[in-house]
Amino acid sequence: MEKRLPFVIAVILSLTLALAGVRWLTLVLTHQQHDAHMLAKARQLGRVVALYPQTPPPALWDALTDDADIHAASLYVAGQPRLQTRNQVPGIGDYQRVELRLTGQRLLSLTFYHHPMPWQQVFVAMLPMLLGVLLLLWLLFRLARSCWQQRQQIATFETEAKSGQVAQQGSFPEARARLLGQQKRIHTLEAQQQQLDGLLHSAAWLDERTGLGNRLFFEQRLATWLQESEGNRIGCVMLLELSHLDGVADSDFEPWQRQLVQLLQDKAQGWPDAVLSRLDDDEYGLLLPQMPTKDGQSFALGLIKDLERLPKPKGLTGNDWLHLGWTLYQAGDDTALVLDKTAMALRGAQLQGENAVMAADVESMPQVETGSVRWRTLLDQVLGRQSVNLVTEPVHSLDGDVHHLRVRALITDPKGQKIDDSVFMPMACRVGQEEAMTKLCLQLLLAKLDQARNRGHRLVFRVCVDALLKPGFSRWLQLALLEVRDLLPQLMLSVTEFELAQHGKTLAEPLRQLGTIGVGVAVERLGQHSKRSPWQDIPPRMLKLHSSMVRQIHRNSEQQLWVQRLVQKAVDSNTEVVATGIVDNDERLCLQRLGVSAGEGPLFGHGAWDPL
Repeated sequence: MEKRLPFVIAVILSLTLALAGVRWLTLVLTHQQHDAHMLAKARQLGRVVALYPQTPPPALWDALTDDADIHAASLYVAGQPRLQTRNQVPGIGDYQRVELRLTGQRLLSLTFYHHPMPWQQVFVAMLPMLLGVLLLLWLLFRLARSCWQQRQQIATFETEAKSGQVAQQGSFPEARARLLGQQKRIHTLEAQQQQLDGLLHSAAWLDERTGLGNRLFFEQRLATWLQESEGNRIGCVMLLELSHLDGVADSDFEPWQRQLVQLLQDKAQGWPDAVLSRLDDDEYGLLLPQMPTKDGQSFALGLIKDLERLPKPKGLTGNDWLHLGWTLYQAGDDTALVLDKTAMALRGAQLQGENAVMAADVESMPQVETGSVRWRTLLDQVLGRQSVNLVTEPVHSLDGDVHHLRVRALITDPKGQKIDDSVFMPMACRVGQEEAMTKLCLQLLLAKLDQARNRGHRLVFRVCVDALLKPGFSRWLQLALLEVRDLLPQLMLSVTEFELAQHGKTLAEPLRQLGTIGVGVAVERLGQHSKRSPWQDIPPRMLKLHSSMVRQIHRNSEQQLWVQRLVQKAVDSNTEVVATGIVDNDERLCLQRLGVSAGEGPLFGHGAWDPL
């Protein structure tokens, strides 16, 4: 305490001087404000007098000049005084005169009280604050030098610790301070590792100029969707190319490109799991999974219209600078063939001359019924009969044992065809039936938890996010889960990385509440998008890698390093990592070496869906 007493006294003294200086500075500013106020009052009086061609009425003049701050006021017309106040003799030193020239050879003269503040008085007023600031700077210098000395001691301590010869000198508080310094270094290293993760993710798959995915990222995501075995198994691929940009200066092109990229991102975010990439200098690619022909045509035409409405940069003229080609794909197609068809459609659009859209080979693709009326009728019938069937597919550990069961919901259309929830749930959201359908599926699932516990199985079910975000549904779900709280270790509800990144904290909050009750949360399709996923905000019980992160991972060192870092962070938060889309044994062995717990894909066989 005796060592700190001079420091405390110096701090108190500096603060006292600073406060005294602030008090004097306030006085100076008050004087200046009074003078500015009087000048504004003089101008206001001049505007009123200017409303009259010669002189205002005497009564109005007396009312305007009857002010405690105005000591004399005179109105001259052609050099002759016409109106005057009673006190016309200014004092000595304490008054200041302001003269305003008006129209019609008129002159308004005002004398008001002035607060003189010579520079010596201003300096004296500022002196205490200057001394206080200098004293504070001196204290900061002493503090910085003390911190530097402590850093030197910590460095010495680290050197001794590495060599195994920690000095026994020094007291316990000094050792504790050194350990705290070590903890700060650890936090700094963790932040640097997070930054490294982002760099690893962006180095291989991001375009440096726009931050979008590059060609490798786009082709890899397309190849993954061509292996999709669930849902509609179709989608759209679009190529957008800009032309005649040679005459646009860089200073005009860069802000226009930012607007264009932002518009493309906004359009892409409107479709689930959409992928936007910059393939070349002036070429962009859009991948829209599970988008049928009708929606693809309207999306392409709407995109062209929105881009045409952007303000053109200088040097870009005419209406032949924007062309879009698109086609449909279905699962099983060859990646190169799909891209060739899309490029052919783009060339056809460019041959039309003006801004145009061209589609290639979309009539031969299977069409998906998207009519709202038919879907509403079908879903109403399903809800009325409660005719939803739950089926399961096993997910294996990399050693071959069953890790958990993936649960899907199936309905039957009037033609007798089975439709799973990846198809009918988006349509339920479109017609406003997502809450009722999700409730029905979860009621059936909760009734099966006792059976799953007896068999030693964990169940994972993808919940509809649109329903989960509704407060009424969230409260119902919490109450329903509390009724079977003893069985909740057997249940996990999953969302996708896209949904978690799209809704952010709005979705993270109900997911954290589910975790508090005892329900596990799983995040699927991790690594599909180029942006960093906020999964650590939940935290989840399971992470499922997107199949694009697994494909040929034994030949891709960047993917291996990214997965290894993900597994390390997952271990710290007691989270399992599961891979999807494992094709061959080399991928399985590589994932097992990296610490992945389980996997699914063609290597394990899809098999038949078993009733739950």
